[in-house]
Amino acid sequence: MIVEFKDVKYVYNENRPNETVAINGINLEINRGDFIGLIGHTGSGKSTLIQLINGLYKPSFGDVITYSINTKEKGDKLKTIRQKVGMVFQYPEHQLFEETVFLDIAFGPKNMGLDKDEIEARVKDAMNLVGLDYESLKDKSPFNLSGGQKRRVAIAGVLAMHPHLLILDEPTAGLDPRGREEILGYIKKLHDDLGITIILVTHSMEEASELANRILVVKDGKILLDDKPIKVFENEDKLNEIGLDVPEVTSLMRALGKKIRWDKYRYFKCRRCK
Repeated sequence: MIVEFKDVKYVYNENRPNETVAINGINLEINRGDFIGLIGHTGSGKSTLIQLINGLYKPSFGDVITYSINTKEKGDKLKTIRQKVGMVFQYPEHQLFEETVFLDIAFGPKNMGLDKDEIEARVKDAMNLVGLDYESLKDKSPFNLSGGQKRRVAIAGVLAMHPHLLILDEPTAGLDPRGREEILGYIKKLHDDLGITIILVTHSMEEASELANRILVVKDGKILLDDKPIKVFENEDKLNEIGLDVPEVTSLMRALGKKIRWDKYRYFKCRRCK
């Protein structure tokens, strides 16, 4: 277990007229090697939950333990958490700011105090992991790249920190279908080839079903479902009630299953009638 939530509650604007409970009594364990699809509508508490993991937010009540460190700690311990937990926010390309691709990806490793050779090696490795050619792109301005390439540069900047846990908040938002497939393909490789623990925040059940080995469904700051994808999708009626759709292939298989059972019933009923 690398992350544990113990009766965690988070309140925005506490003790004010506009007080809002974003996370309400969550108990959760995240294990090494998990690929979690975190699903829920806007306002369900997804973004708050992931920012509690690395101490960007601190619980109003309860405790979050990340890599054996309570996120309420300060100083070097909190710094250790943030080196181990890489966070890629929605539209991360909006956070690009350096003159070249190299300098943008190197920013994190440089701040870690690494030497020049190690920084260069990490930039090369990170670019390779997300399918960016080092020689042709390292000296280019990140602002002159395509949307998908900008997104990959931003992700590479996080990977260059060598995180143990990677959290991605809607990493395919705003991308065309080709860009979406490319990003999802590289994310899958990070999990399959490197064994990085991943939390993928998404609105899409299709994305979660393609990649995750575990799905968390969040509603009103609480975890509604937490299980393997196939088990979560068995709750189609419950998911539909909160406005979430199961993947189309799951609905199709369920419909076919009902038809097959009905056809068998009619067949045996007719046999008895003879």
